[in-house]
Amino acid sequence: DLSVAGAGTLADYSVLYSLYGAPGRRVRLSDLADAAMLSRSGMTRLVNRLEAAGYLRREPCADDGRGTFAVLPDAGVE
Repeated sequence: DLSVAGAGTLADYSVLYSLYGAPGRRVRLSDLADAAMLSRSGMTRLVNRLEAAGYLRREPCADDGRGTFAVLPDAGVE
C-alpha cells in the first residue's frame, strides 16, 4: 500500500511518522536511527533519499557542532 501511494518503504514511513510526532517536527539523526533500529550508515542512506525527494531536510544542531537534526517540512507531512 505504501509503495502504491508513492510513500516509499516501511522504513521511510517510520522515519517520517517519527518526525511528524516529534516536538517541532525535528529529531537528532542519531536518535532517529536508534528509534528506527537502523545503523548510522543505514540512517544516512535513508535520510539522503528522503532529503533528495524533498520529504525532510537537515539542520545543524546549534548546541553541538557535530549533531544534525532531521526536520519534517510540509512536503514530508503530505
